[in-house]
Amino acid sequence: MWRRQDAAERATGIDVRPAGWPRPRLDGLPLPWITPVLDGAAYWTQIHGGRLLRCQQQWLCQVCVLALPPQVLVLADTDGELVTDAGMHPRCTLPSLTVCEGLSPRLLLAAVTRAELRQGPSAGRPAFSGLAAVAARLAGARGRRVRVVVVVASQPDFEGK
Repeated sequence: MWRRQDAAERATGIDVRPAGWPRPRLDGLPLPWITPVLDGAAYWTQIHGGRLLRCQQQWLCQVCVLALPPQVLVLADTDGELVTDAGMHPRCTLPSLTVCEGLSPRLLLAAVTRAELRQGPSAGRPAFSGLAAVAARLAGARGRRVRVVVVVASQPDFEGK
């Protein structure tokens, strides 16, 4: 799907999800940069693989595609498994958790650095479970501290005010 989107963007020269904040809107919702759009329809439960890879490789926010600071937020499930290792700015997380239909409302946000994401979990380490284990897993069980934040969405402010 996303290759068709790329071809359409090359043909028209129009990217309906340009970089920046606040995000452009589609169907009244802020449009993350990695959400595929074809023929004016957003595929909210899908991810543009090429754009996600670019965010991972170039340390860009998956929502606004602007450069990320040294510490970012990533999404993890309650077992500590990352949804993706592409980071987000704090201001970009609430729109993601609120509008992305494919994301569970039980996801956790963990504050990590690029080095922590590159190291990953230690080989041979037993599986972790539960909220306290999210920090241990993301820290690679090497004594580093990772702050885990539980987000509760109420009145989202998608304009960044």
